[in-house]
Amino acid sequence: MRTLTTACILIASAAAAQAAPAPFVLARGGKPAATIVVASSATTAARFAAAELQTHLHRITGATLPIVTDEQPVSGARVLVGESAATRAFGLRSATFRSQEYLVRIRPNTLVLIGRDADDLPGTSPRRAPGRHGRALRFTGTQAISLPEPGFNDEAGTLEAWVWLPAEQPERDGTILRLDGADPWTYHIIQRDANSNRITYRTYDGKEVRAIGAEVTAGWHHVRGTYDARAGQIELFIDGASRGTAPYARTTCREVPLQIGGIPQSGGTPGNPFVGLIDEVRLSTTVRDATQAAGGPYTPDAHTGVLLHCDEADGLPVSNAAGSRSLPLPGLYDDHGTLDAVYDFLERHCDVRWYAPGEVGLVHPRRATLAVRGPDVRRSPAMIHRSITPVPLYIPGPPHKVPHREAEVWKLRLRLGGQAFWVCHSFEGYYDRFLKEHPDWFAQGYSGRPPQMCYTNEGFIQQVIQDARDYFDGKGAPPGATATGDVYGLVPQDNVSWCRCARCQAELNPAEANNLQFNNGKASDYVFRFVNRVAREVRKTHPDKWIGALAYSDYAYYPTKEKVEPNVVMQLCLHTRNWWCPSMEANDRKVLAEWRRQDPERPLYVWLYYNFPALNAQYDGFGYFPGFFAHSVVTQMRLYQKARVQGIFMEHSSEFGQSTLMDQLEFYVTLKLADDPSLDGQKLIDEFFTRYYGAAAGPMRKLYTRIEQTFTNPACYPEAIQQSPGHQHQTEELAWGALGTEARMAEFARLMAQAREAARTPLEKERVALFEQGIWNQMVEGRRKYLERQQRRTQAPPRVTVPAVPPAEGDPARVDWSRAADLGQWATLVGEPTTRKVEGRVAHDGHYLYVQLAEELDPATLVASPQVFDGDDWEGFFATQRGAGARQICVGPKGAHLAVARGEEKETWDSGAVVVSDTVDGRWRVRLALPLARLVPGGAKPGEVVYAGFYRASPGARDLLAWSPTFGGGFHNTSRLGELVLEANTPAAGAGALFMAPRGGNALGG
Repeated sequence: MRTLTTACILIASAAAAQAAPAPFVLARGGKPAATIVVASSATTAARFAAAELQTHLHRITGATLPIVTDEQPVSGARVLVGESAATRAFGLRSATFRSQEYLVRIRPNTLVLIGRDADDLPGTSPRRAPGRHGRALRFTGTQAISLPEPGFNDEAGTLEAWVWLPAEQPERDGTILRLDGADPWTYHIIQRDANSNRITYRTYDGKEVRAIGAEVTAGWHHVRGTYDARAGQIELFIDGASRGTAPYARTTCREVPLQIGGIPQSGGTPGNPFVGLIDEVRLSTTVRDATQAAGGPYTPDAHTGVLLHCDEADGLPVSNAAGSRSLPLPGLYDDHGTLDAVYDFLERHCDVRWYAPGEVGLVHPRRATLAVRGPDVRRSPAMIHRSITPVPLYIPGPPHKVPHREAEVWKLRLRLGGQAFWVCHSFEGYYDRFLKEHPDWFAQGYSGRPPQMCYTNEGFIQQVIQDARDYFDGKGAPPGATATGDVYGLVPQDNVSWCRCARCQAELNPAEANNLQFNNGKASDYVFRFVNRVAREVRKTHPDKWIGALAYSDYAYYPTKEKVEPNVVMQLCLHTRNWWCPSMEANDRKVLAEWRRQDPERPLYVWLYYNFPALNAQYDGFGYFPGFFAHSVVTQMRLYQKARVQGIFMEHSSEFGQSTLMDQLEFYVTLKLADDPSLDGQKLIDEFFTRYYGAAAGPMRKLYTRIEQTFTNPACYPEAIQQSPGHQHQTEELAWGALGTEARMAEFARLMAQAREAARTPLEKERVALFEQGIWNQMVEGRRKYLERQQRRTQAPPRVTVPAVPPAEGDPARVDWSRAADLGQWATLVGEPTTRKVEGRVAHDGHYLYVQLAEELDPATLVASPQVFDGDDWEGFFATQRGAGARQICVGPKGAHLAVARGEEKETWDSGAVVVSDTVDGRWRVRLALPLARLVPGGAKPGEVVYAGFYRASPGARDLLAWSPTFGGGFHNTSRLGELVLEANTPAAGAGALFMAPRGGNALGG
């Protein structure tokens, strides 16, 4: 990592600069004219590269070039893929290439495609050893395998393998077989438990872990885990005997990779590494007969998803399952220069393009004869790190998930990967590790769970220094850390609730207090003084290692009080998709220019928010206006190249449940220019439309360009946006009130119809239809909903008279809830009806406002979070007027609650609330007693009006419900708070008690 340089090497020898005397012929008249040669022990990258070359050449010419090993004689022209005996005869070895470097060399009878491949380096893939049946995979704690799309079925199946356990007990859990699903996170794991001889089969359904385990002796054992959703059961068998059962609830692992021997980590030691031997791995889509003896070697059948005999001499094992899907893929962040050489050759000499995952995105010519010539190309990508958020992709849009393998292959083809690099929020694990014993290490001045660390606390700083040194000494990263390769990340939690102790507050920059940009310098001196403390100490013991940091939010600007240490690598977070707000463009340019000016040689990476406006649309519940900006990308990539940015990461639309088509052209242009900045960005855009849409290119180019011009041009936005000194994001009103107007939508509709009519071939029609379904239809639907909501917005916020009830002395259990007022109908945040059974009731006794919020549901589905608002919660807002600050209380399923004051000088609200939460009888009910004297600034009295909002939130911003819909801006848009009219008259029975002093109190169960 010390050699963090941005290198794009293009070496052409004088001899090769001249045209070759004769072309190299790959196919002639639809027949193969050359043979592909790989080593008998080829790397994973070389094997897959040979298959990719063979597949694409067949698509172009109709000829299938044979693939042979270097142990077989070959006559005629040869294509040498990866290092082999033949390349070594030319003096070409994989290990002599630098990281990510590759060579394309064309001679009349020999085509060489070779580069640096990770599998050539010792210890990166499991070696072979004598197994239970033939050979086995030897795992020493530094290797792990990931097999994409093993054909897993969440309904029912079997995971099994032969394993050899050494007598020495491991310090960590050792993964034998594992699958991790998403949305929600679930898993199946067969492992050897830490510090024991226990084998365990575990499943997690997103809510509860179920496990079965049994002690075994050292040596060989057959391990089998079965699961059946219909029967609701998992079962563990060891050596053919059942060791017990446990309940099973369906998981979400259908399209995820199978991990063997550990959890592969980019550029680092695998998580939960296994030590021992693994043989005869089989994954089945049926519950194998329990009476069948543990055996092998197995033969594949219709239910076999993966079958690894592990009998290859070296390299990754290949599945022997019937209809095996494909060869293993090289790791995205492992060196696979040979594969990049093949892709370079296919693009440069065979005119192949990959505009989307799968067949629909593949563009290539058709010709029966293919001959190539040209100078040597020996190079590596300009940016050494290129990545996107690793989430499922959707085409045309949800729920149409791109198959996992198709997505991973597309990433390889677009040269995603390179150097492993990840820096992000780093201290989540400290809460479990240290909060109880060292509360002073955490942000002071907050009730409940501290939102941040105390970045001036000496004990905390020394612990961070030790954690970093331990990581660099090979002891692993602590839980929650972001550490990869030679970089240990130090990034605060994702909020700006800084510690309120005097030391920390003195570090904040008062000159930045009124900066309205999201990226600013309010805490730059504070955060980077902490980063520098750690960096200086780590450099004393590990001078060749790096501390990683983000320029983000309150600490985006370069600090004013001291230089950042030279062993700190920076990633700058930029809102480049939002340059339609001129002040945001100026601010992004300022951040980039200042970090480069202050430190001309510092390694810089960028974190780009391509996820807007998808994120806003998901959180605020509207259909967005597409954020096309490919032409801006060309300009921005030139800016990054000038600043010598060497790594790029993109959050994107599919991360927030939107179509990958939103980012299709933007991804392509960004990644092509990140790989090779000498390319003409405008030409890349023009070629995309011509080659991808064919006969429909004209109207599709016009449609995209008109949408792009509308989205990116500040003049299309209200004057307030053009003059805004702060950051801005798309709202529903901007999307359809300013951008997607009736006139523009009519123009877009005509172009969409023209494209549909112009498409000729089935593939052109499919591509146009995908755009129509994934982009255009959601635009139409977004505007339709906007118009409907405009009608709803004309309705006044709700107004409820809050009845007075006999005194309950702040005890919700003593309230006569039958006399409380029903809040009435609930809706989504944007005013649409909900089928969920939600109820709210309110009452007061002159001293307390009593609130009851309830929903009929399965309590087992509720998620409780230490942060309260990150899980399921009920929220209440109270204010003296609309459109201003408000006091907010959030309550989680277990009664944990958080009270804050929004828009007040003192952000904490000493609410005095009594909170009772219970989850029985098929519902979740929260009851609150809120002292009227503390409810709003100045207090509230009977006969007065309190403005209020009540909301129901779920994790991930899904299914947000409201008593008074906000129509955008989340819960914090207080412009549409409802009215609570506190009834002046009180029941006679309670008259004498109304003047009792309000009872304070802590939350019950909070």
